[in-house]
Amino acid sequence: MKVDTEATGWGSLPRIDSVLDIFAVPHFMAYCNSRIVRRTMYFNIKSKVSYMEGMSLASFWDAFWWSLPHWWRGEMPLAPKPGEGPGSTIRKEGGFRAKVVGSPDDATGSKVEYDIVGHGDPGYAFTSKTIAEVGICLGLESCHEHFGRGGVYTVGSALKLNEVRNRLEEAKHDGKPLLKFTKIE
Repeated sequence: MKVDTEATGWGSLPRIDSVLDIFAVPHFMAYCNSRIVRRTMYFNIKSKVSYMEGMSLASFWDAFWWSLPHWWRGEMPLAPKPGEGPGSTIRKEGGFRAKVVGSPDDATGSKVEYDIVGHGDPGYAFTSKTIAEVGICLGLESCHEHFGRGGVYTVGSALKLNEVRNRLEEAKHDGKPLLKFTKIE
């Protein structure tokens, strides 16, 4: 098992990712997310894991073209004041798409891929609704994993992930699922 020697697992420089076959950079939240994901995966599968999180350069281009009309209409200030979030149009129309790939550390070449689509501005509408759904799940006994021992767990290791996933797919943002997972065959 390759153990990550750098916090993001990606490195600090842009590079071509051999699994996704794209040119990308480390995701700006990777320094925070990677530690939590590794800890969660360790609790869930009882094994060390390698994890990396990057953003394709094409995603910056897509974000620019999506944002341009909102900037032009004055709905999205280039330099918002502290505490000033995006306007209601941005919160409503925003969203994201991610591709997640998991592969074992062996020579089988097998892997699993998911396309994940989130509705609502990722920084405000999506995040607040996700936190609320996970908080409700924390309060429901049916969502809890039972390890039979004490300790400090991450949310992802303390909850039944299928229950959380179902809640997030059933929750709505403007009539659309808050989060949608699709396995890529």
